[in-house]
Amino acid sequence: MTSIFLHYPLLKNKNFGYMKEILVSPISRVSIAVGKVLSASTIATFQGIMLFLLIPFLGINYSLTSLLLVVPFMFLLACALSSFGLLIASFLRSTQGFQLIVQILVMPMIFLSGALFPINNMPGWMDVVVKLNPVTYGVDVMKKIMIDVESLSPMIRDAMGLNLQLFGTTLTVAMEIAFIFTFTVILILFATLSFRRANA
Repeated sequence: MTSIFLHYPLLKNKNFGYMKEILVSPISRVSIAVGKVLSASTIATFQGIMLFLLIPFLGINYSLTSLLLVVPFMFLLACALSSFGLLIASFLRSTQGFQLIVQILVMPMIFLSGALFPINNMPGWMDVVVKLNPVTYGVDVMKKIMIDVESLSPMIRDAMGLNLQLFGTTLTVAMEIAFIFTFTVILILFATLSFRRANA
């Protein structure tokens, strides 16, 4: 949510004319767009790390190795969502419209990602939405990195929704990372292209 909402000030900058000063600078619009994506992703990742540091106070233990492994993927997922936020912001001029669209899109993405409850045993149409949701794969990878999945019984894995399948194939961490990476690259391309053509 942070990586998307951090593009909200872009619309204020448009309305107050500050974006015109940025866009007429010698820096290319693509560089500006990529810089905004990386900036929002870095802030969102650091916020995620701060939440991880609070986990031991809840009586839950995790290894430092797991945290170091999950951070790069948190950044990758943040880049994907940050690009999504920039793509939306580049098309709009109204801050109210940005908030409305983001709320309509982001809340379902969170609730249908497996972050709050398991995503198994859903209706067929909803299962399709879950599989199209990039956050689903991000949450699943984080669970598999932070939890020793191999030590769990098949019943517990199924109850926790850790048997994510696509076209009848159980997805591995590598496959999910490849999906998120592809999704991120596509979104960054669309976001930078849209930002390049946008008018302040």
